[in-house]
Order: sequence, then structure tokens, then C-alpha cells
Amino acid sequence: MKFKKILKLFSILFIIVAIISVGYISFNFRKVQFLYYSKIARDSEKLIHVVDKTIEENTDADWALSYKLTRYKYIKQNPEDEERLYKRLMDIYAKRIEMNPDDPENYLDRAGFNAGKNTFFPDMGMMGNPEIPWDLIIADVEKAVELDPEPNDPEVYSKRGVIYFSAGIYKKAISELTKYIQHDKKELNAYYMRARAYFEDDQYEKAVVDLKILNEKDPKTYKSIIPDWGYTYMAEGKYDKAVKAFNEVLKHNPNHRDTYWGRAGVYEKMYQYDEAVKDFTKVFELDNSWLSALIHRAWCYMKMDELDKALDDCNYVLSKETDNGEAYYYRGCVYGKKEEFDKVLFNLDMAAKYKPDWVVPYISKGQFYLEMKEYDKAIDSYDQALMKEPWNKKAYYCKAIACEEAGRLNNAVIAYKLYLEHSKPEEKSTRDFVNQRIKELE
Repeated sequence: MKFKKILKLFSILFIIVAIISVGYISFNFRKVQFLYYSKIARDSEKLIHVVDKTIEENTDADWALSYKLTRYKYIKQNPEDEERLYKRLMDIYAKRIEMNPDDPENYLDRAGFNAGKNTFFPDMGMMGNPEIPWDLIIADVEKAVELDPEPNDPEVYSKRGVIYFSAGIYKKAISELTKYIQHDKKELNAYYMRARAYFEDDQYEKAVVDLKILNEKDPKTYKSIIPDWGYTYMAEGKYDKAVKAFNEVLKHNPNHRDTYWGRAGVYEKMYQYDEAVKDFTKVFELDNSWLSALIHRAWCYMKMDELDKALDDCNYVLSKETDNGEAYYYRGCVYGKKEEFDKVLFNLDMAAKYKPDWVVPYISKGQFYLEMKEYDKAIDSYDQALMKEPWNKKAYYCKAIACEEAGRLNNAVIAYKLYLEHSKPEEKSTRDFVNQRIKELE
């Protein structure tokens, strides 16, 4: 009898445990599926299905909302849905903070998502969610630090460090990343991020120490990421730092073709054409199949008024690739500087033929016709460019000038207004000029 009671009791307990387990598994099953499919392909249909199903079943699943929001392609296709999902995610964080204001994780999660949104997904928010002010993001981080200054989970230091770095608060980023490294000296990303923070903070010697550690621990990773670092600075317009990053690579690998290519591109941006020529020459020496190095070298020679050398490079490329649109374009530009105008249009037309989606030859043709005072042909060329890129502000600006010269004042005003629509507020001097012209023409 006792045995039956015990058996019955165990049966009841088993059923209760089973129910709880089923509930737990059903709640986490989607996340398990998500992790599995994300290993296979980040944007696979199965993965998207899991995320959509999760949100349908549990509208508070912040990880699913975060994933869906940070899919750039999805955002571009569904901006209204993006706005709704973003507000939902922010509501979830706000609700959690309201219910448990002493939980630092909620503040840090909200800060982390918004920092990522600002840094990696600047186009999010076209439907009413602009960039989140960094002071609000940092306020969340500071609150998390206040509530948990010495977290048990060292990953928290890493998260805080990355957010501080993204916000440009490099000393605090260094402090948090240092604490993380003290807990986990094997985590290479922490050394990489701290080195970047030192670099940004102009503490170059300390940055080099971290880079050496990274190189010692994983030379393969080091060699692959440091050129990327240089390209990152280049994209951010931090050209001096980009050159230093590329120089660091060349100390360890003096024949790294991609690094010379990257540094040459930076020198081009800095108008240091003589240095760019040296690096493009080195690229071609290391890999004589890389004809783009000669095309860019030709551009630099042209800027240095070494027109025969520029022409030689373009002709060499076209002897190897008769359909190279860029080589035709740059050769056309060289002939323009040499005032051999009968050859300019042929080369620009060939550039457009072999690179039909490239608007630059059409804009250059427009400028050529503008200088020749053939205004109707100039306008037609700009219109061809705008058919391919309706957002091209340079084409609108040039078209407006051509329309003015042709006496098409109404069309000039329209083109000027479209320039304003597609240009950025920081382009103040040009925008001021355009606004003045509109006032005078209307």
C-alpha cells in the first residue's frame, strides 16, 4: 500500500515536471532552432521563418525582434514594419526596466541595441526612428555600471567597452576592456578592440603592444583583420590612422599586396598622388594581373600632369582588356586635359558601353558638352545619368547649371530643388548657393 502511494506521488511529480519541461522546451525551442539555422546561413528562409514564428508566438521575444530589425535587407523592404518592431522592442525594454529598475541587464541590452543601430544600421529609422542620441545610450550604460560595477559575468565588461567605443568614449572603453581581459586573457577580440581604442585615443605605443599580443596569439587572424582595420579608418575618413594601420601590417608582411592597394587608396584620398603612384606600382609588381592598379596609377599621373605616363597606363590596360570601361573613361579624361577633344567623346562613349550602369561617363560627357556650350546635349547626358541614379546630386546640380545656360529657367529651378533634396545639410556652401539661385530664378 505504501509502495502504491509512493508510486502515485512519483507519478504526479513526474507529470508536473513533464508539464514544466514541455513549457520550457516550447518556449526555448524556437531559439534553439534559430541558433542552429544561423550556423548554416544567416538569412536562410528557415531562419527567417523561425524568427517570424517566434514573434507570432511570443511578442516579448526581444532576441527575435533584435534580429529582425538588424536585417538590413528586411528594413529596406519593409520600413513601416521596421518602425512598428522597433517601437515594440523599446516598449519591451521600458516595461522590463519599470518592473525591475534594479536589473542592470535591461539597461545594458537597450543601450547595446541602440548603439548597434546607430553604428551599423544608420538607415534604420527612415519611418520616424532617427539615430538615438548617444547621451541617452550612455546614460543606460552608466546606470548599468552603477547597479553592477563589478559584474560576475565578465562578458558584461566587454559589452560596456564596445558601447563606450562606439560612442567615442575611448578611455572608458579601454577601462572596461582591460577588466574583461583580466578575466579572459585568451579572448582575442578584446585585444583587438582595446588596440583600436588606444589608437583612437592617440596612445599608439599601447595600441602596438596589444597588436603584438594579438599577432603572437593568432598570427593568421592578425594578418587578416589589421588590413580591414585600415580600410575601416579609410571609410571613416580617418586617413592618417588608416595609413598607420596599413604601415603596421607592412612591418610584418612587406609584400602584402592588399595592404599596398589599401594604402594607395588612402594616399589618393589625401591628394598625395606621388605616394599613391609608388604603392600602385608595388601592387602591380606583386601581381601583374591586377590591372586596376594601373588604372588608378593613370588617374594619379593625370592629377600630377604627367599625361603621357597616364596615357601609357590606360593603353596598356586596354591592350590586355579591350572591354575595360574604366580604362576608356580615364583615357578620355587624359585626352581632355591634353585638349585632344576629338578623342574625348569616343572614350567616354566606350566607357558607357562597357560599364552601362556607371553614371560617371554620362556626367563627364555632360560637363564636356557644357564646356563646349552644347547645352541641350549636356542636359541629355545628365538625364541619362539620372535615369540610372535618380538620387545623384551631382547630376542634378550640373543639369541645373546647363538648364540656366540654355535658358530653361523653370527646369533649372526643379533641378536645383532636387539637388537640395538629395544633398546633405553639411554641404552648406553649395546648398547656400543653390538656395540663392532658386530665389533669384523664381
